[in-house]
Amino acid sequence: MPDRQRIIVINDSSDAYDGADPQLFEQLGALGFEVRAVSGYDLKLPDIIESFAPEVVIIRSESDARDVLEHVAVATRNRPRPIAMFSASESTAHVADLLRQGVSAYVAEGMNPAKLKPVLEVAVARFRLDQQLLAELADTKSQLEDRRHIDKAKALLIKRGMSEDEAHRRLRRMAMEKNLKLGEVARRLVEAAELLG
Repeated sequence: MPDRQRIIVINDSSDAYDGADPQLFEQLGALGFEVRAVSGYDLKLPDIIESFAPEVVIIRSESDARDVLEHVAVATRNRPRPIAMFSASESTAHVADLLRQGVSAYVAEGMNPAKLKPVLEVAVARFRLDQQLLAELADTKSQLEDRRHIDKAKALLIKRGMSEDEAHRRLRRMAMEKNLKLGEVARRLVEAAELLG
């Protein structure tokens, strides 16, 4: 991990340092992190996360801390970050839900500072993989949407007497003239046709 990354430790109590383990902060410092602790119930949590801009978020919890996790999810919605959750609870019943809510790594039965580095590395790696998959999914959806618009636009042009090849060439020429993607030109053509009825 790069030097001096920022990490925020969020406790599921009203006191940011309640139950804080000095060994944890020493270990995080030794790993090269600048550390800040905050309560998960702090109403300014979104502002704190925004201004501190941590690369990684740790949630320390006595239970599954769903309300704290939801607070963190809202606070990191615009700029997602790897989240490692350490729960004192032995329960792993809600792990799938936690992963869906953005937790990258979950450790039951508390935090072992000696195992902190590999857990954080897993959280960061999992987060990066998830972000890559989300980007690929968004790109695939965009390509499918473009394809749908292109097919509709070609159908409109074919109805006006063009062959499929002529319709495709016309769309490509319009895209080049307007310096737009083919899918965008097709979308605009379809929308204009829908407006005109």
